Amino acid sequence: MPVQFPSRLTVMTYNIAQAVGQDNVESLPRIAQVIRASKADVVALQEVAYDLFAGDQGVRLARMLGMHVAVGYKLGVWHTGPGHPDRPYGLVILSRHPITAVRHRVLPASRSDQRELLQADIEMDGRTITVATTHPTATSPERRAAQLAAVHAAVSELRQPLVLVGDFNDTPDKDTIRPFAAAFTDACATWREPTFPSEKPVDRIDYIFAGRGFRVRSAGAVDTQASDHRPVVAQLALPG
Repeated sequence: MPVQFPSRLTVMTYNIAQAVGQDNVESLPRIAQVIRASKADVVALQEVAYDLFAGDQGVRLARMLGMHVAVGYKLGVWHTGPGHPDRPYGLVILSRHPITAVRHRVLPASRSDQRELLQADIEMDGRTITVATTHPTATSPERRAAQLAAVHAAVSELRQPLVLVGDFNDTPDKDTIRPFAAAFTDACATWREPTFPSEKPVDRIDYIFAGRGFRVRSAGAVDTQASDHRPVVAQLALPG
C-alpha cells in the first residue's frame, strides 16, 4: 500500500515586533491568538525577543500553541516603541509536525546589525520539508542586498522540498527580490496585498516563496494590528 502524504501545508510568516501592537501594548497571547486562528501548520516569526526574566518569546508561544520550535540566534538588539526596553531579538520557526534538524547561516552585516537564515527540517509522514526564514536589515540597502544574495545562494543549494519565507524589507519591484520570484513561486503574487504598516499597509515586504513542486491554493495577508506587520498565510499543495 503506498504511503499517503498530507495534501496541504498551511504556512504563515509574521514579523511580530516583539509582540508589541500598534496600540504600543505588548501581548504575546494576542500574537498566539492570531497564529491559532490561522490554523497554520508551520509559522515563521521575525523580531522575536528574548527577555531576561520571561525567556524567549518563541519558546513561550510554542508552549501556548502546543507546537515544536526551532529558535534562531538572537543577533540584534532593538526596542519597538516608547516604554519598551532594548532586547535581543531574532527568528523562530514553529511547527505542528516534528522538527528533525535546525541550521543557522549568519549573513553578511556590520557587527551592530547581524542577521541570519534559519532553516528547519520538518518531518511530515515520512518525508522531509525544509522551511527557511530570514529578516535582512532595514537600515542599509547595500547590506540588505548582500544578505539577500547570500540567502539566495544558500537556498539554491538545497534539494529537498523548500518553502522560504520572511520579512525581506524590500518590495517586489526591487532587484533584491527578483531572483527569488524567478526561482520560486511567490505565493502572494496574484493577491498583492500590502503588509506594512499593519494599520494602513502600503508596502508588500513579507513573503512566502514556495519551491519546486508546490502549488499555491490560496494566500493573503491577515488584517490585524497585533504587530506593525500583517502576517501572510498561504495554503500550499505539497509536491507529489
